[in-house]
Amino acid sequence: MNHRRILFACLLTSILSACAASGDGEVEQELMSRGGDAEATARSVLSESMRLHTAVSSAFGRVKAEVDENEFLLFEEIQRALQEGTLRNERVFESAAEEILELMLNADEDLLAAEVNALLWRFAELTSVERPNIPLKRLGGFLDDATKLRSRVWVFATSDRVDQHKRAYYFASAYNVVMSTLVVGLAAGGYKRSTIELGFRDAIETNQHLLGTGEANGPGYLPDWVAAQTPGSASAQVKIDSDPVIFSVRRALEEQQQALE
Repeated sequence: MNHRRILFACLLTSILSACAASGDGEVEQELMSRGGDAEATARSVLSESMRLHTAVSSAFGRVKAEVDENEFLLFEEIQRALQEGTLRNERVFESAAEEILELMLNADEDLLAAEVNALLWRFAELTSVERPNIPLKRLGGFLDDATKLRSRVWVFATSDRVDQHKRAYYFASAYNVVMSTLVVGLAAGGYKRSTIELGFRDAIETNQHLLGTGEANGPGYLPDWVAAQTPGSASAQVKIDSDPVIFSVRRALEEQQQALE
């Protein structure tokens, strides 16, 4: 086992230990007992995750017509978009990993939460060097693992089983973070526009399944679950509109749709 594998094995172990020690539900209480501004709470809980989504989607929207002619243009554009914030680019991935871990720990899926978290830290380390110095074999391994993990999270997001709705809620942000990171990885590898667009379309379909399409036959189940779980006498719509996770998923969906227009 090489040093990197030892490092990530140790990281996974430490995350699992944190998962085992967790149980106070502080983030869950913050989400389910707040009654204020959904955007403000989302920015407090998921600030770097949302910045990552915005940077990735907006960059693709700007340069998608030129991606096939300039294979690394999208990666460069995403890097520029991320640099508009206060953190170094690799710290955005690390911070997003920390943010969604706090959410995922409420879903009673500690191993999967640890694996998602470790994957994002691994990507932060992988992209901490200049793009030409990113080892292609390691990048390919990341893309394979990210695709598999995204599919496992997708199972929660698209399940109609009531016992999966809690998991879907607490992993919805993780799904979109993994998706955004996957796009960055594809961009770093110089993949074609059609491959990247397929990722966006999968994310749009998943988020619509969570939130609903706005049509009679596609109401989405996450808003109903949030309304039922949120305490207080406010109307269901008020509870839904006040929820930071719903807000962040809606925003990610809107940005993904705009990226393909």
